[in-house]
Amino acid sequence: MIEWQKLELNIDELKTNERNPRMIDGDNLEKLKERIKDYGFYSVLVVDDTNTILSGNQRYQALKELGYKTIQVLKPNRKLTKDEKDKIMLSCNSHEGDWDISMLSELDFDPAILDRDRKSGSAGMPRPI
Repeated sequence: MIEWQKLELNIDELKTNERNPRMIDGDNLEKLKERIKDYGFYSVLVVDDTNTILSGNQRYQALKELGYKTIQVLKPNRKLTKDEKDKIMLSCNSHEGDWDISMLSELDFDPAILDRDRKSGSAGMPRPI
């Protein structure tokens, strides 16, 4: 079993993942940066043993542009195989479950967020910050 250690790394120590299947356009990157400015960054990135990002490439890009110097990450206690990296990368970016529409109706949010995410293939789940 892989054990994960929570660390705070210098942003310049992290490497983007050239195999990242997720993408973000300029408008959505700006929205992500605005959410981080409004609410702070309350998530972690997932990296491999070489500090290559497995989950959080878009958040990394936003944080770097916002001038963050350090980022909290989860890092494995050992070298990962290519298969493990691929499975972790995909599982971190997939979302199980469905929305409770009646509960959503009680929240103050823009429902267009759900439509955009459905069209992008993220199963209607909002992206973490």
